[in-house]
Amino acid sequence: MTGETYGPPPAAAWHLSPAERAMRDRLLAEGYTLEEADDAILASRPAHALHPAMTAPPVPLGMPSGALAYGLGFLAYLPIPFFSLVIAGVTMAAVYPSQRRKSPLAAENARQAANWGLTLVAATVAMLVLVLLLVVTRPEGSTGPGPAVPLLLIFPLGVAHLVVVIVGLVRANQGTVFRNPLAIPFLR
Repeated sequence: MTGETYGPPPAAAWHLSPAERAMRDRLLAEGYTLEEADDAILASRPAHALHPAMTAPPVPLGMPSGALAYGLGFLAYLPIPFFSLVIAGVTMAAVYPSQRRKSPLAAENARQAANWGLTLVAATVAMLVLVLLLVVTRPEGSTGPGPAVPLLLIFPLGVAHLVVVIVGLVRANQGTVFRNPLAIPFLR
């Protein structure tokens, strides 16, 4: 296909600092094309700022972003085995109604966090029920792994929860919404 570019978008499509806007205006006044001015702005940026995730402006101070719902997910690491995951999930879901009234960004991030929290609760409760069923129905003298298998699945769930909470916090503080593909969409 002709005319398509696969490089970074022009600097005009990105967040420009006041100094970069002044540099762009000066270069345009000196006769450079818009593309040349944008290339100069990109070349002046540090290497880590060229990644699109690093160029999003942070959420202005005081503007609700919904990060609170993800931050409460750290309650899962209270030293209460299994039940801390349930507590974190319920808390993440319980914050949604209050965040919904603050701003559209906060509402969407809180909804996504609530969906993950409810998914976390459902998975944890399902694993605990499975453990109880395996303990109750286990025959006398059985030597198989029995209830250990669902108990071992709690650890990957905890790691996945940690990743979701951290990514959700970072994205919310950048002013974007983190749409978790693993979360069951309980709230639409």
